[in-house]
Amino acid sequence: MVILFLCMLIVLFVSFGLGLLLRPLLPGKYNRYLPFITSVYEGGMMAYPLYTNLFGEENLANIAIFDIATMLFFFSFSTAMLQSVNSGKKLSSPKW
Repeated sequence: MVILFLCMLIVLFVSFGLGLLLRPLLPGKYNRYLPFITSVYEGGMMAYPLYTNLFGEENLANIAIFDIATMLFFFSFSTAMLQSVNSGKKLSSPKW
């Protein structure tokens, strides 16, 4: 369960980072919200049948771990970042 949780957190942070990198491609005043859009995953009515078809009904309980990781990511990291963006602070891509 811990491995699934950590894998989902990695996917969320990578997709948020990709959203930061893709922001210059989206012109306009809404490009600052792109990282938040790219790091949102649906875990309800669409995910349950798809997950069941891919991994079987006996593994459906694993999807709760993905949902918990997504909620923790959103309500901690993503909400803090969104508040800083809305207050006028600028998010920048990581400098490698």
